[in-house]
Amino acid sequence: MKNGGKALFSRPLDYLREIWNWVELLVITMGCSVLASYFSTQSIIDDVTEHLTTGASAFHLYKRAASWFQVYTYLLGFLVCCTTLKFVRLLRFNSHVHALTMTMRRSLKPITYFVFVVSIILLAFILLANLTLGSSISDYKNLSSSLQSLLVMMLGSFDFDALSEGHRLFGPLIFFVYQVVMQVVLLNMFITILNDVYENEAQIANTEDLKFIEFLKETTFEAAKKVRTLSYGVRRNKSPTERVNSSDMVLQMNSIFIEV
Repeated sequence: MKNGGKALFSRPLDYLREIWNWVELLVITMGCSVLASYFSTQSIIDDVTEHLTTGASAFHLYKRAASWFQVYTYLLGFLVCCTTLKFVRLLRFNSHVHALTMTMRRSLKPITYFVFVVSIILLAFILLANLTLGSSISDYKNLSSSLQSLLVMMLGSFDFDALSEGHRLFGPLIFFVYQVVMQVVLLNMFITILNDVYENEAQIANTEDLKFIEFLKETTFEAAKKVRTLSYGVRRNKSPTERVNSSDMVLQMNSIFIEV
């Protein structure tokens, strides 16, 4: 928290350009909020205990305690989620993970434009379903229920018989056109956008992190060579039994360095 605060106040623009810094700020904010909600809930529970010991009514405090505990649970869930996502940051030395994170970063702008276009197309289908099927099917009686029904339909949950009964022509026609546009056209366009960005980023190596990994490998192998040299020099001055034991130890150490 201290290092993050220094970096934020010393160079705020550079610090906020990195998405993982936003995750770090979110983790810090969530952590402080979780602590605050926990102590608030605990204080209310202490007040409830005091009221019960004195015989006073504490029903209103029960409701406050339950509400704060619910807030605490929600914040804790978001905190655990963000903390788990930080493990991806630890795997940035891997070239594939680096390409994945860079793909997410570079594809933000084209995906934003894509989502804007998808929203307009989805709004058109919402209005169409609400005007043509709203009077006969309760799932399309208003815009919010129409949006929910179309999103669920895109995931594969729908009642085709109800659509046919709502309107013999427009019900099946809206269903088929909507599925083709969403599942075939727009979904393939989304995959194509991610694929193009990933192919471009996969060719760009993360030179700094990869150099660090190469440095670790070279240092490990140099240490293994030094251990071998020292062990061979010591073996010459030992008895045959001690040589066998030391050779077994050297083999074990070599296997450990190879695994590393």
